[in-house]
Amino acid sequence: MQEDIARLRQTVLAQAEEIRAHLIEEIHAEEADKIDSFRAKRERKEEVFTQNEKNKVRAAVNEKLSALRMREHRALLLRREELLEELFSGVEEKLRAYVTEKDYQIRMAQYLKAAVNRYRGEDMLVEVCRKEDVGLAKECVSEAVLSEEDFIGGFRLVLPERHMVINQTLMGRMEEEKNAFHEIRIESEVEGK
Repeated sequence: MQEDIARLRQTVLAQAEEIRAHLIEEIHAEEADKIDSFRAKRERKEEVFTQNEKNKVRAAVNEKLSALRMREHRALLLRREELLEELFSGVEEKLRAYVTEKDYQIRMAQYLKAAVNRYRGEDMLVEVCRKEDVGLAKECVSEAVLSEEDFIGGFRLVLPERHMVINQTLMGRMEEEKNAFHEIRIESEVEGK
């Protein structure tokens, strides 16, 4: 009987040792799974964190690029405006020189006579900005005045009954051309050219 008890004891101890070894294996496997799971979660968090950081960096770079593009665009617009001002300053100088030439007097007389003939029979007043042009205007109409406004050359035909002013001034023409340049600029900006 002692032997049976010893064998039973040996068998129970062996089974207990097997169970213990199996439990230790399961615990190690669970710990390994937990460690692997923890590592995977940590790696996912690091990837998300890294992606978020990359996105933040991209956003910051894009913001700086956008600001730089805007500054460059403004600088180009300012330069274009400076060039337009230089261009039209040069045009104005040439117009001021042109009004002293004989050709100007001939053209002024032609345009003034054509405008007066078109509205013949109506009350009209001619405004000129140069003393030299008053005599020419009085040849075409009875009432011609010297304007206080400097519009380089040309004339304004005022028709009081029609509440109309026909602007044939050089400054008016130059302003029309300037506006046409600005319209082209606006159209090109809208189209993205």
